[in-house]
Amino acid sequence: MRDPGAREELRARNEALRVQIDGMLEDLHRRSDLLSRAQSEVAALRVEARTPDGLATVTVDSAGAVVDVDLAPEAFARSTPSRLGEAIAAAARDSAATARRRVQDLMAPVSQAGVDLPDLPDLIPGAPSLRNLVPAAPEVAVADGDSVESGWEPGASILRGADQ
Repeated sequence: MRDPGAREELRARNEALRVQIDGMLEDLHRRSDLLSRAQSEVAALRVEARTPDGLATVTVDSAGAVVDVDLAPEAFARSTPSRLGEAIAAAARDSAATARRRVQDLMAPVSQAGVDLPDLPDLIPGAPSLRNLVPAAPEVAVADGDSVESGWEPGASILRGADQ
């Protein structure tokens, strides 16, 4: 390649590509930092919901799993086991729904970061995509009256199996 014009054009294209890749690497580092911070916040997330009568408080983690149930000392004196169980289940559903919304809010900046930049496969055929660095959280809804994974049914005893 002895043509100075072609050589200069090749240098200019290489420099433009280098600038694009440097920008993408900066974006990747920024998204990685955002992801790390968001993951830490999600891991530490706890959401509480109190039953309307104030007799129980249910705490769930970021996945909506119940991690604590706190009963007021007078819970069994002021309520029936059936009503208390239904209220606890409703509080668990409420706190799980709130946890899902908070996780989505915490992860939103990560999924929105760098949307306008070209993706790596746009520049280098066959390269892995950076766009789907963060997978979307699955949407899980538990409506009133639905069974939960443990097999518990609304209205059934929360002490099922204790007599065995």
